[in-house]
Amino acid sequence: MKVPKYIKDAIVRNAKANQIVNETDQIIREWFIKNKVNNDSVIDFYIDSCDTMNQPEDFIEFLEQGSYRKGNKSIYGEDEEF
Repeated sequence: MKVPKYIKDAIVRNAKANQIVNETDQIIREWFIKNKVNNDSVIDFYIDSCDTMNQPEDFIEFLEQGSYRKGNKSIYGEDEEF
């Protein structure tokens, strides 16, 4: 099968974009762990806001307002700070 140039280009662009996604995702998740905000609601909202809905501003606001602490238990056993 002959693969059209625009499909070849799209495959290459997709691979490059996925490399960037993987690198930045690792940086973000390491920051979650370092700052002890790596709970289910943070991960869920991160995925929903950034991967599904493409609304990163909502997720940034969620973090800055401390909304991740409401009704969520820390996976670090430090619930009294929440």
